[in-house]
Amino acid sequence: MGREEDVREMRVSRFKRLGVQILRLVEKFERQGYRELDDTDYKELVVQFPYAEGQAEAALERRHMMEEMIDEGLLHTGNGYCEGGDIGGNTTNIFYHVLDVEAAVSLIFEGMKEHDVRGEPIIAVPEGETYTGLYPEGATFDLIGEGKPWSWIPMTQAEDEKVWHVIDQQFQFSPSTTMFPSFYAPSPFITYEVDYEKREEMERELRRILTELTVEGERVMALDWNHQGYWIDPRHPFLRNEEGDWMIPAVPDGDYSFFIARDFRWGYLGHPWEGSITLFGEDLISAFQGTGIFTKEIRRG
Repeated sequence: MGREEDVREMRVSRFKRLGVQILRLVEKFERQGYRELDDTDYKELVVQFPYAEGQAEAALERRHMMEEMIDEGLLHTGNGYCEGGDIGGNTTNIFYHVLDVEAAVSLIFEGMKEHDVRGEPIIAVPEGETYTGLYPEGATFDLIGEGKPWSWIPMTQAEDEKVWHVIDQQFQFSPSTTMFPSFYAPSPFITYEVDYEKREEMERELRRILTELTVEGERVMALDWNHQGYWIDPRHPFLRNEEGDWMIPAVPDGDYSFFIARDFRWGYLGHPWEGSITLFGEDLISAFQGTGIFTKEIRRG
């Protein structure tokens, strides 16, 4: 797994559905003792590049190149996938989930050499609540950057999985583009229709309210279904992506986006296909009721 020589081509009959042949192939390998991989089989690998002031555009371009280039190689060899990345505080971070760390690191350096990618990366893997540097040898790794006031700290894979397990169980989360609601928020809750003309107001008020409802140093969970989750501190400058949006948007845009207190005492749940925001917890509901942002109620409980 993770090597070019492990990749084989399969001839598909034009008279049979591809899906049927793939299913039969899967069943064949299962009978031989193979099993389907799950999230626990993968290890997180972070590649970080520093950049100087005024070089953010070039750094972002390099990040995108590394994401696409290495993701293609990982998928081709079956060794994992790229989860995405972030930029800010004079560093870019790219997150990969891989089966074979050593093979993935080799792929990264081979790809950098082939595509003449400039810069010296720091490569690390999570060990509990910290990260261990793999390259350069003996390097220390700081995901946030010492002294940098980051609001968006990426969750580790274990943290992300634990949070989504709670949501799946307690909220009966069942994603759907047509069947609403897709989750059952704790009572009390109110679901409102989103007014997309108020995007900037929603960002501003959400950040203000998150600050009011937390104490200094307390972080909130910012979650994006099937994507990287973050711990955020609303008192620090918010990082934005290349489109100028929050790393996880206040207005749901193509995926579920949740902002939830660490102890689940309140939460802000964005539903992209219903075009709704669900507020749960008395404190959060009361804080938003004075803003005038949400006026069209869909349901409450």
